Amino acid sequence: MQGNSATPPRATVTPMMVNLGDVRLGTTVSRPITINNEGGAPLTVRTTWGGTRPSTDLSIAPQAIPNIAGGTFSEIQVVATATAEGPITGLLVLNLNDPARPNITI
Repeated sequence: MQGNSATPPRATVTPMMVNLGDVRLGTTVSRPITINNEGGAPLTVRTTWGGTRPSTDLSIAPQAIPNIAGGTFSEIQVVATATAEGPITGLLVLNLNDPARPNITI
């Protein structure tokens, strides 16, 4: 038999909304998001963009988020690069292996 006594991963994210402010055409602005794993087992995070018309001017860095060990955190950057005039909007969806919160939308 094999087993693991670690508690499951438990994700919290701050902030839950990112306002990048005014982004001048041709420039890039970024803001951090912190993903905490308050559980014991590693937290896996995969990202997708959602919303009715997510902007292609939005991205995250790093693109691939390494597993987050229990009791630790990882910081990612939400990045906007204005390529055209107008609003830049989107929903960042975090797909997680947290059994209590399999998805968090920012």
